[in-house]
Amino acid sequence: METYAQKLAKNYDGNSWLDLSGCDLKGITLPTSVGGSLSLSGCDLKGITLPTSVGGSLSLSGCDLKGITLPTSVGGWLSLSGCDLKGITLPTSVGGWLSLSRRDLKGITLPTSVGGWLDLSGCDLKGITLPTSVGGWLNLSGCDLKGITLPTSVGGWLNLSGCDLKGITLPTSVGGSLDLHGASNLSNAVYNAGNGHRTVAVYNHADDGLVVSLGCFIGNEAQAHEAIQRKYGKNSEEAKSYMAKITEAYRLYHESKGV
Repeated sequence: METYAQKLAKNYDGNSWLDLSGCDLKGITLPTSVGGSLSLSGCDLKGITLPTSVGGSLSLSGCDLKGITLPTSVGGWLSLSGCDLKGITLPTSVGGWLSLSRRDLKGITLPTSVGGWLDLSGCDLKGITLPTSVGGWLNLSGCDLKGITLPTSVGGWLNLSGCDLKGITLPTSVGGSLDLHGASNLSNAVYNAGNGHRTVAVYNHADDGLVVSLGCFIGNEAQAHEAIQRKYGKNSEEAKSYMAKITEAYRLYHESKGV
C-alpha cells in the first residue's frame, strides 16, 4: 500500500507546492525539478536525491544533510536552520532569503547571488566570499570583516553594527538604511553624533542619491538638518552640533571621491 508521502510525490504536478515535511521518505523518488516550493523539514534524507532545481522555496530545516547534494538553484527562500553544513555545497543562486546566522561557514561557498535578504550575523567570515549582489537586506552585525569585500549592491538595509570597518568599502548602492551602531574605523564616518551617539556615514541610496541614516530617518543633508531641528530645537546647541556632524560627513564623503 502506498504511503501518504508516496502518493503526494507520485501525483505531483510539477508546479505547485510539495509539502512532505515530517514524512517518511523511504521508497520515495522526488521529482528532478519542482516548479513551486518544497518542504522536507524534519525528514530523514538518507538515500534521497533532491531535485536539481526548485523554482520556489526549499525548507530542509532540522535535516541531516550528510551526503546530500543541494539543488544548484533555489528560486525562493532557503531554510537550513538546525542543519550541519560541513561538506555541503550551497546553491549558486538563491532567489529569496537565506539565513546562516551564527553558523560555522568553514569551507562553505556562499551563493554568488541572493535575491532576498542574507543574514550572516555573528559568523566567522574568514576565507568567505560574499555575493556580489544581495537583493534584500544584508546583516553582518558582529562579524570580523578583515579581508572581506562587501557586495557592490544591497537592495535593502545594510547592518554593519559592531563591525571594525578598517579598509572596508561600502557598496556603491544601498536600497535601505545603513546601520553603523557601534561600528568603528570607517574612513569617511563621523562619530558620537547627537544624543544617540550615532556613527554616521554618507552613502548612495538606490533611489534617493547621497543620504545619511539617523535611526529610522533616511534623507539628504538638507532633510537631515530639518529633521534634527525638529527634534532638538531650531537654535539649540544640540541641533547645531549634530548638524555640524552631518555636514562633516558629507565633506568627508566628497573628499574621499576627490570632489
